[in-house]
Amino acid sequence: ARWAEAQSFCVGIRIHADLGCGVTMPDLTVHTATMPPQYVWSPAAMVNARFGVALNEQFSVHAVGGAWALFGRNGLNLPGQGGLGLRVGGTVGTLVHPFLIVEAGVGIRETGPKPWWQGTFGVEFMVNPRVGIGPYFRYAYESVTNVANRGGVTADYEADRTGWLGGVSFTWRPPWPAEAPPPAADRDSDCVVDTDDQCPTEPQGTNADPTR
Repeated sequence: ARWAEAQSFCVGIRIHADLGCGVTMPDLTVHTATMPPQYVWSPAAMVNARFGVALNEQFSVHAVGGAWALFGRNGLNLPGQGGLGLRVGGTVGTLVHPFLIVEAGVGIRETGPKPWWQGTFGVEFMVNPRVGIGPYFRYAYESVTNVANRGGVTADYEADRTGWLGGVSFTWRPPWPAEAPPPAADRDSDCVVDTDDQCPTEPQGTNADPTR
């Protein structure tokens, strides 16, 4: 029984990762009373790794961790992020698997943790029964609850972050177990299946013919 439970759990395991790049707004430069803040789009990259468990063939839940890199005017900013998510998948034929992921959690910046969420849509192509690879598109948002002041100069070094990114996703999962075939029909309930029964609609009598 324990072995069967272990097999059932392993079948439900999902390992997913992605790597992408895009643009992020804002890259907020230093500002003072005489220099207003400048919000500009900047190059960005994101990497995520997920470990999840399937609820059924379409739905799975997972934990996610990664980093959202911003290559801005003030240098490289590389906050980490972690949270929980839900993945909804479908099947087109046997090789194409579109999916939607919604995640929320906490982003780590130098001034403390920030609420963060993102939505991802992608399509994976199965290269074998366990491995899928394909493109994805993502909208990500990180909210700022406080700002940083450096050197006695009033300067908002952080602001709500919005990102549009695209890249490549990878998923590994054991094949979902096939449903057991229905039991063979035995319409006359004589313990001989219809395919082997010469009289499939005649119940067994008191003097049954063993050859029929």
